[in-house]
This record gives sequence, C-alpha cells and structure tokens, in this order.
Amino acid sequence: RVLYIEDDRLSAQLVQQFFAALPDVELQVATRGAEGVAAAAAWRPDLILLDMNLPDLHGLEVLRRLRADAGA
Repeated sequence: RVLYIEDDRLSAQLVQQFFAALPDVELQVATRGAEGVAAAAAWRPDLILLDMNLPDLHGLEVLRRLRADAGA
C-alpha cells in the first residue's frame, strides 16, 4: 500500500502509471495535505510519498501530523 500526497496532476499521473505496472501494489492519491493525513489514518499505507509544496499545508506540517498520529 502506497499513499502519494501530491497536488500536481501530471506528477500524480506519472506515479500512477509507474505503480500500475506493479500488480501487488495498491496506490491511493491525495491532493491536499489534510486529505493525505486522513487517508493515512484510515488506510494505514506501508509507504507514503509526500510533496512538500501542497496548497493547504506545507509538507513538513503534514509529516508532523503523520508522526503524531503514528504515536497514538
């Protein structure tokens, strides 16, 4: 399970195409930081790919929230 938090549509499409070639990998894309934090809490991915420049939150704030949730 891979969660990709990215607001750029072209980058998201590129990553989706890459992971489509890997049938054992599930990919979920979130386009905003808060959406990504919620998706991580609900879906519990094995890997998170995180853009640093999101429209609603800076990537470091998303990372802080993800780490806080992981400790809960």
